[in-house]
Amino acid sequence: MYCKGSASRRQCKEKTKVFSFGIVETQPTLSKGSANRREYKINSFIFILEVPPTFTAGAVNSANRREYKINSFIFILEVPPTFTAGAVNSANRREYKINLFIFILEVPPTFTARAVNSANRREYKINLFIFILEVPPTFTAGAVKVVQVEDNAKKNLKFVLYFAQLVLPLYSMKRNILTILLCCFVLASWAKDVVWYSGRGSVEYSFVGKRTGVVDMALNMFAEDMRAVTGHRAEHRAGAVIEIFELDKMRDKDFRRLQRRQVPIDRIIAKDDAFAICVEGGHIVVLGSNANGTAYGILELSRLAGVSPWAWWGDVTPLRRHYLALASDYLTIQWPSVARRGFVAQGHGLDSHRLHQLLLRLRGNLLRHADCDGRGAKCMEIGERWLPSTQPGRIYAEMKTAYDQGARHEWVARIDNPRTVAYQLSLFMDMAWNITYVNATNIPSHFHAWLTEQFGEQAADRLLPVLTEYYHLVGIRRPEQMNVEFMADAFGNELERYLANYEALVKALTPIAALVPQVRSEAFFAWVDYPVRAAWLMAVKQLQAQEARHIGRPSSFARDDEALSSAVRSWTAYQQLLALNRKFSGMLDGKWEHTLSLAHMPLMAEPKFPGPLSHDAIKRFAQQGPEPFNLDVGNTITRNACHFRRATQGVQTVSMLGHSMKAVMVPPGGSLSYSFFSELRGKAVVRVAAIAMPDYLGHDIRLAVRVDDGEAQIMSVRPDAHSPQWQTAEQRGQVIINVDVNLTRNSHDIEIRALDTPVFIDQLMVDYDPVREFYIFPVTAEQL
Repeated sequence: MYCKGSASRRQCKEKTKVFSFGIVETQPTLSKGSANRREYKINSFIFILEVPPTFTAGAVNSANRREYKINSFIFILEVPPTFTAGAVNSANRREYKINLFIFILEVPPTFTARAVNSANRREYKINLFIFILEVPPTFTAGAVKVVQVEDNAKKNLKFVLYFAQLVLPLYSMKRNILTILLCCFVLASWAKDVVWYSGRGSVEYSFVGKRTGVVDMALNMFAEDMRAVTGHRAEHRAGAVIEIFELDKMRDKDFRRLQRRQVPIDRIIAKDDAFAICVEGGHIVVLGSNANGTAYGILELSRLAGVSPWAWWGDVTPLRRHYLALASDYLTIQWPSVARRGFVAQGHGLDSHRLHQLLLRLRGNLLRHADCDGRGAKCMEIGERWLPSTQPGRIYAEMKTAYDQGARHEWVARIDNPRTVAYQLSLFMDMAWNITYVNATNIPSHFHAWLTEQFGEQAADRLLPVLTEYYHLVGIRRPEQMNVEFMADAFGNELERYLANYEALVKALTPIAALVPQVRSEAFFAWVDYPVRAAWLMAVKQLQAQEARHIGRPSSFARDDEALSSAVRSWTAYQQLLALNRKFSGMLDGKWEHTLSLAHMPLMAEPKFPGPLSHDAIKRFAQQGPEPFNLDVGNTITRNACHFRRATQGVQTVSMLGHSMKAVMVPPGGSLSYSFFSELRGKAVVRVAAIAMPDYLGHDIRLAVRVDDGEAQIMSVRPDAHSPQWQTAEQRGQVIINVDVNLTRNSHDIEIRALDTPVFIDQLMVDYDPVREFYIFPVTAEQL
């Protein structure tokens, strides 16, 4: 007797009636009823269940397994021969394919009829529920979380549900017979997938026409990718399932023959670097408009097989697959938004051949050795030598603004080492390839998809909020520029709160690491663990040393416990940072030893204190951590800019940008309005924090600030790399504009208007202390 997913297996065994049969192919030496359930291939697998009401009808892996009753439950699966024939609830739920999934249910009227995973599970009653799915090979066979269902699967789902409604009266009379008839009906109408790897042999492809060097490189990369995924290199063979064509190199007779087939030649042939992948006549057809487009199409198959573009540069070892297929109506057509796309790699010890391979995987065509120049060209610095500290929203905002202002010919990212800025470079290149792929609000979704590709969905779910907070903290101050004093006496000690937030991030990493596949552990360390810990340690090292120098005196340092405590915390963080760097340099037998160039970074030097540290002092204060200090907003009124009262048309909130992580883009001529009540009267200052964003057309940051019905004050900041004011603004991430006002005890309005060019407003504060020294705007947790 088998019980699937019940909260109480003993109760399930006692109350569940199971009717099941399997149509199986087995080895001759094994019986179908053998307890050794290995080496089986399941052609058809059907469960008809009656289970206790504690089982979830619609979600096999649901956490909310309550109050549902399954009368009939059918699986028809294609699975690799190593699958356990009788265990649908197997722990090894990887790389299976569901061809048919049927529910016939009786459930309470609070269940959603059309959406198993819907958040709005109300007002419906299901008498018959059928799923027909086509899913990628990484889908979990036992989980009905349909996040990657192809369009044709959705169409079939609608059709079969309609069919179910027509035959519903028969169900109450002949439930079990109808179940089998439904299986036969659906299977007869089912459109088969095109399989390009079935678990045996090698992936095979054919190439029609002459090949160029870049296509040869892509084919070799694809062959090695398939070795990593299947255990065997892909091989060229005439008549293979995968057919590859480069349109601009084809002979006339091959071109005419291809035109007679239903493939989208006309949609890409006039576009540079375009490609299409479709399923036609039982074949997977890859079309490239030119050599680059063909190479991108070939490597798109690698992505579909689960190979990350960062497989080598990020040590993202591909997971083994036993089944690869595309849906019978699969179609993707892609071409670039920006004509020339690439990067300048300025670091040392980088492999040029590997850089070219990465460029192809990221659908780029330009590997420069100098900055971009000329009309329609835009360069962006995302090349931190050490840690990734450019906020994703910053990349989106700067590049989308440049694109809208005419930078559509050439995009170049200035980087030091691709490995350090993997996500930033991926985002940059994705936008250059398809400018509509990312928008102002879906940046977190893009980041989550990237994290899922590298570490799996479960880990990505937990990582997204952690790394979002990481980019919040590095947006406040970059780790490599941590040479500024946070004020211990400002707003209830902003210094300790900043360090405490970092430490909380580090503590959150340990349970997440356990969710990452073992073969991706090096990538997790390099892209998650190392940056978060190193940024935290650098902040503690620098800021606590500054605090020790601020409060300590050389003559009394050895007796000053407060100064000694800060100094020891700084020294301890420095020792931990050195150990962390040694671990990074030594991983994978020193593969990256020469790419982490920290020796010449001034901030990596040993911290300086008012006097020497004794061993006794180190021992006494070694366990000190950040002290808990509550936020004290003092006599200020502070808000993130996204909490406006009114905004004009075209205003957009940009995710993952600024100290607020929700900076607001105000187009030229647009405005934001805010209201507040002043409990005090007298002189004050309105502080407006704008993002230090250089304009593609070279405009100054100009905005007008008006309080109540007073005259608007026009403020201007020139984005000049040689200006101390602009350098300070870039390091802080904010340009602070101060407007003096004289307030009465009353309600007041503030209007902020952009003048010549888009302006990104981050935060604002009404401060009754015009000479206050602080670093972080005191925004409460409720205002984030």
